[in-house]
Amino acid sequence: MDSFVALFVPDAVFVNVTGHWWKGRHQIQANHAFVHGKILQDLSTVTIPSRNHGIFKDSTYHFDRIDVRFINEDVAVAHGVWTMLGDYRTQDPRHGMMTFVVVREGDKWLVSAAQNTEINRIVQ
Repeated sequence: MDSFVALFVPDAVFVNVTGHWWKGRHQIQANHAFVHGKILQDLSTVTIPSRNHGIFKDSTYHFDRIDVRFINEDVAVAHGVWTMLGDYRTQDPRHGMMTFVVVREGDKWLVSAAQNTEINRIVQ
């Protein structure tokens, strides 16, 4: 999760497929770690229901298509169509689209905002 959250600016925002709105690297990391099965010492920033602990522990996430539109030389919007396997609640693949606002910081591109949307949601 450390490598994952390093892709975000410190004050990034992330909205997951169920509308949970996480603000800042700490909330983004804590909530993703929780659904991937990590045992956390501090649950104060976890907004995911406890029944969802570890639901993605054995999952794989693949971007099937990515499109990028540059707003200017330091800001871009990227859309990625995804497929996920390994959600223990269903044997069927899950599909969706993520929207990222990315900004150039030095020689790196970092996520400033992300919105994840599931297409034809099959789990509740």
